[in-house]
Amino acid sequence: MASPSAAIAEAEQLYESVFAQNNCGIAAAVLFLYDNLLNLDREIQFIWASPKNAASLLYLYNRYIPVLWSCLGQALISSVSQTLRSSRLDGLPH
Repeated sequence: MASPSAAIAEAEQLYESVFAQNNCGIAAAVLFLYDNLLNLDREIQFIWASPKNAASLLYLYNRYIPVLWSCLGQALISSVSQTLRSSRLDGLPH
C-alpha cells in the first residue's frame, strides 16, 4: 500500500488533470457558442429561410453534430471525473 504522502500526491495530480480537462471542455463549448451566435443571422438567412437541399442538410449536420458531441463529451468527462475524485479521495487518510 502506498504511503499517505504518495496517495495525497497522486490525488493532487489526478485533480489537476481533471481540472485541466474540464476547463478545456468549457473553453471549447464557449467557442462553439460564440461562433454560433456570430453567424446566426447569416445562418437564418441562407439555411433556414431557403429551401432544404443536400447542401443545407450537410451544413446543419456539420454545424450541430459537433456541438452535440462536445456537450455529451463534457457531461461524460464531468461525470467520470466526479466519480474518480470521490473514489480516490475516499481512500485517503483523514
